[in-house]
Amino acid sequence: MVEAPRSLEELVRPHIDSFDYFIGEGLQNVVELLNPVEIEQPGTSRRARVWFENPRVARPLKDDAAGAADKRLFPRDCREAGTTYKGAFHLDLMVQDAGGGPAHRLTRLMGHLPIMLRSTACYLRHLTPAQLVARKEEAMEVGGYFICNGLERIIRMLIQQRRHYVMGLRRSAYQKRGSSFTDVATLLRCVRRDESSATVRCHYLRDGTASFAFTIGRAEYFVPVGVLLNCFLEVSDREFFIRLLTLIPQDSGGGDSAVADRAERLLQAAAQLGLHTPVQCLEYLGSLFRGTIEAAAHLTDLQAGEMLLRVYVLIHLSQPADKLQALLSMTANLFALAAGLCPEDNADALSSHEALLPGSLLSKFMAEKLAECLTIFKRQVEYLLNTGNLVSNNTLDLSQAIGFTVVAEKLNFFSEALLHSCSEQLPVYLRK
Repeated sequence: MVEAPRSLEELVRPHIDSFDYFIGEGLQNVVELLNPVEIEQPGTSRRARVWFENPRVARPLKDDAAGAADKRLFPRDCREAGTTYKGAFHLDLMVQDAGGGPAHRLTRLMGHLPIMLRSTACYLRHLTPAQLVARKEEAMEVGGYFICNGLERIIRMLIQQRRHYVMGLRRSAYQKRGSSFTDVATLLRCVRRDESSATVRCHYLRDGTASFAFTIGRAEYFVPVGVLLNCFLEVSDREFFIRLLTLIPQDSGGGDSAVADRAERLLQAAAQLGLHTPVQCLEYLGSLFRGTIEAAAHLTDLQAGEMLLRVYVLIHLSQPADKLQALLSMTANLFALAAGLCPEDNADALSSHEALLPGSLLSKFMAEKLAECLTIFKRQVEYLLNTGNLVSNNTLDLSQAIGFTVVAEKLNFFSEALLHSCSEQLPVYLRK
């Protein structure tokens, strides 16, 4: 029996390895980095935390094989029936009182995920050419694709900007962001362990300072770099000044004084707003963005500011010192490019690119959809508790869809009134 050429197997190996990463370590990273949601009970202000744990993808099984000896679903069956080669996807829904206590675990089927052929979840993984032919497959089957509705589909490997690499660019489009913006900016594409990414920029302004740009949803926001630098650690302006100038290349033509003047203006941005400590800077940002990031009402402005930096600013780094160093590197490259001390990066060079693998794409998609699932669950439960109205696709075998909750204060009032009016007729032991 003829085996597939090794060169053909190596061609699809990145696809298969990437998918194996996704259904194993990738999904685990996705649920670990998901932010738990808190559901607040009206009236009592008690909160419950909800999050996901223990994701797992099963091998494909036949839906109508209850009494069959072999319940395995093979790719050939899906091609002939025009169905999808997929496996069950389960998650553990965890619920815990925000104040502490034991966590309750509910295992739920979240749906089915398409399975890539010759991956670890595929039955063809370790079959020999003779065994493949016995299963009505090609002897040279290498996999690396999916079967969706009976059709074979493959995920393209698209080109993306290189991750965790500061690029200095000049683009005329940057000037359209405001009258004070120039065409100079530095970019950094940040990627977390769950493959979710966010690109941030430092823009050079006409007054010699810089503005940090990041996105929330589909909107773009700008924060003075001088304010952001003071959010991470308790560092003096002199230390900021020295660390920033150390990262900027020396100018043999004597232009260092201009760069130093720009760095000094940058560091004065926080003081001009009356901000002198990291706590003040975090509270300032928290008060501005708490509505945009949908921070809970019980969180202080300081906690909202910390949430902003953790979720939207340099998301690939978790330690404040690392975030500070990355921001200093972006700012130093920005000033060096504006002063002509370094060349512009070539965005079309191979060294500035990376390939988007199938596992990375699926991890990004799954992280977004699971976060949406938790958010929708929170909103539906809070709507039920606040209004008493049940929103459902079916009747849930209930006789009504409204009036499930009442205000607890009214309930206590009527209960006390009833008890007072009937107290003379009640037995002594019942009154007690």
